[in-house]
Amino acid sequence: AFSPAQQAAKPMLGLLDRGMGDGIAPVLLWCCLWAGTYVLLSLMSDHSAAWLSRIVAFAHATLTTLLAMRMLIFVGPWAFDSIGDPNTPLQTAIMQISLGYFLYDLGWLLVHDRSAPMLLHHVASALAMAASLYWGESGTEIVAGIAGGEMTGPLLQTGWFLRHSPAGRWTKPMTIISDVLFVVIFGLIRFGLGGTLLVRVVQSDKPRALIKAGATGLMLLTVVWYVVIVRKFLNEYVVVPRRQRSRPLLGVSQKSE
Repeated sequence: AFSPAQQAAKPMLGLLDRGMGDGIAPVLLWCCLWAGTYVLLSLMSDHSAAWLSRIVAFAHATLTTLLAMRMLIFVGPWAFDSIGDPNTPLQTAIMQISLGYFLYDLGWLLVHDRSAPMLLHHVASALAMAASLYWGESGTEIVAGIAGGEMTGPLLQTGWFLRHSPAGRWTKPMTIISDVLFVVIFGLIRFGLGGTLLVRVVQSDKPRALIKAGATGLMLLTVVWYVVIVRKFLNEYVVVPRRQRSRPLLGVSQKSE
């Protein structure tokens, strides 16, 4: 027997499994839905643009990760066995959802945060998904990449929300747990499973050169990001606390007492 929540989700899952159609219309629809969600949140809340954007990012990461894991584990095909194969309806739907989000977020970045690495990442990701949708192939590795890329998204956003929470020091333990899990899982997923998948994609004769080049470029960008992430983590939890412990109490050296 299915729970009420499962019963309610069955029609939507069935629609996604069958696909939402081809062409650009579903992508534009999802782009409008993500943008509309952001606008609705901005009308209902006085939080900053960054805060509201991260709520939408949290929703996208959660939705696409759940759908991608459903494809990889329950529906199939398994990522390492079907590289370069024709897209399934569910793979197409997941890429349409995610491409719509990346187009919305690319617009948000151009207005609020013109970070070169983020813009480059969004453009490369959008091109890879658009190419797969246009050619109708390589959906397996693209969706696996989406799963790996978005799986740590909820942890990243949770850590940010906790760090900027009005509760202050009461959220510090949860922030530390969230940050540690993010750094560890990010490395394991991106370089463990992601690195293995990249090798399979590059060695396979099926994927087109653009897919291979895009996957390689995104991995190189991920390496740079991870170095930055680890340095920030060590600075916040190792370097700064050590400096604070070495400071004289109330600014007075113990030797002067």
